[in-house]
Amino acid sequence: MSKKLEQKQQRREAEERRKREAKRQQQKKNLITLGVAAVVIALVAALVISDRRAAEGPVGVAAGEAGCNDKQDVDAVGAEHIDEGAQHAPYNSTPPTNGPHYATPSNVGFFTSPIEPERAVHNLEHGTIVIWYDSAAPQSVKDDIEALVDKEPASTLATPYDGLDKNFYLTAWNKLPSEGEDSAGTGYYLGCDAVAQEVVDDFRREHQGKGPERIIPPFRG
Repeated sequence: MSKKLEQKQQRREAEERRKREAKRQQQKKNLITLGVAAVVIALVAALVISDRRAAEGPVGVAAGEAGCNDKQDVDAVGAEHIDEGAQHAPYNSTPPTNGPHYATPSNVGFFTSPIEPERAVHNLEHGTIVIWYDSAAPQSVKDDIEALVDKEPASTLATPYDGLDKNFYLTAWNKLPSEGEDSAGTGYYLGCDAVAQEVVDDFRREHQGKGPERIIPPFRG
């Protein structure tokens, strides 16, 4: 073989070695990139699962730390529809649990501006759990109440209501089959200083979806 051909072959072999090395380096980079991507995906998935578990976990404090009073009940006085803005006799509980109300209920959800009591009482008639919270309550309590609403968004209304002796009250209006035709049912209210998921779930279990007009489904938790 001539020297010229030998040099040409050497150059070709060197070029092939360079290409093979470049390919190996690229494959190595690809593996590193895939490894980093896998770690990032795993971390993101772990965070999502953690957030979901936190959201699904109990809200607030233990039941014994919620500072709740004894649940109260009053005989419902009727379910009269009144014109918006019309005067009516005072409600027989604070906050309201039953009585005269507007023909149109409120949307459910967490509200930072007060819903008229006469509108929220119509929600109670449907079996909704209405949470009345003091606007001066700690932000942590308001955040927990909003989390409660998020857990049962179709069956919960939360609205500011000042002048309470607790940070918030759970309320319900029930009309049970055992209560005679002449009865308008019973209003229930329970005040607490802090949110406890166990307390709220117990209240829901006993009272949600049992209004004189059973539009809201019972609690399934």
